[in-house]
Amino acid sequence: MPVTPWAEWSVLADRGGPLGFVLWRSAADVLLWCEADPAERRALFGVALFHEPDLVAFAIRQAPDLREAIQTLWTVHTLPELADADAASDACYRVSRWAESQGIIRTAAQFAELAARLQPESAPRAFTAGRLCRRAGEVQRAAIWYSRSNRLARRAGSNIDRANAHLGLGNLEYDLGHHARAEQHFLKAARAALRNGRKSLAGAAHHNLVGVAYETGRVEEALQHLGIASEYYGADHPRFPVLAYDAGFFLLREGYFSSALLVFESVLPWLVGQRVEILARSALARSAAAVRDHIRYQRAAEAVLALAAMDDEGSANALYQLAEGARSFLYWERAEELAKRAFEVGRKRQDGITIQSAAALLRAISGKEPGDVDRVPPVGDPVDRVTQEIMRKLKKRPAPASGTGTVPPEDYPTD
Repeated sequence: MPVTPWAEWSVLADRGGPLGFVLWRSAADVLLWCEADPAERRALFGVALFHEPDLVAFAIRQAPDLREAIQTLWTVHTLPELADADAASDACYRVSRWAESQGIIRTAAQFAELAARLQPESAPRAFTAGRLCRRAGEVQRAAIWYSRSNRLARRAGSNIDRANAHLGLGNLEYDLGHHARAEQHFLKAARAALRNGRKSLAGAAHHNLVGVAYETGRVEEALQHLGIASEYYGADHPRFPVLAYDAGFFLLREGYFSSALLVFESVLPWLVGQRVEILARSALARSAAAVRDHIRYQRAAEAVLALAAMDDEGSANALYQLAEGARSFLYWERAEELAKRAFEVGRKRQDGITIQSAAALLRAISGKEPGDVDRVPPVGDPVDRVTQEIMRKLKKRPAPASGTGTVPPEDYPTD
């Protein structure tokens, strides 16, 4: 198999009590089961745990949605010679999805890897393992799984799986600041998707190309990718609110802060509870600071800091945006503190873009260089047209339903 076990299992740290113990034991058993000679499995799993039925019953009461998955995985321990790899893989995948919905990402990544080990010829399983390892900050593991997914998809002749694998690899390279490599993967993803007429999947590739083009100084090309992604996505596509956020961020980067503020406030209801929420709130805060709206800045900043205290995923860039906002108000000490925090979290997460941005901001702060200045796009300008199209589609989108949660990429439409 392509990767070794996690050096430090974090299931018990993510979830204590009977549920945490049963999940941890199940994960360890599945790993041992995968590596064992089938003829020796019965002997390896012969040691009984104290009060096993009680432990499993308590665990199921803690997470009723996992009843079938827990029962399936427990058979690996109790009846290893009868355990079925496909059924166990499906159970691990369900645990992974549940853990992701609970925000316990390292557990989600560990069970996604187990699901992929149990079905070693499945490109989608390898893709999910790569995606969640990336979310957990395990860059090398994510690269291994994404590459494996790509090889499996190519061997199976699946353009959809190839597109997803290239999207994953591109995102990974983008995180590391390798823009040329990221662009190649995104272009391959778009071509693979369109070979099967999958416009919304190609839209995801063009969506990701917006950032690559912009970071490499090709502003007009970034705007073109933004327009194509908006065309290919339906208004009801799960990813469309994130595209709207990215359109707002494009406006922010180009200095159209008052326009960006309108977009961020319009799209925010669809982003609550999603990973991008912290980024949207921080961008809203920076835009508000640029137009000198202290109340909006302060309220958004408080929400960002609360989210950052719960999870460092996405917090590096969010802290950087808050620092830029503080700089706009000439709050030099506050801006320096936030920029230093952004730099440290970025280094921990191997976020090359934020590391560079925070370092540049710290130099600007030391020189007391002034912050953002608002611009207004001309009526009918390409920037204005794309913005209006994004806002029009947002108005067509159904109101956000409470408690629906984030839709993972595995469930995105690819039509």
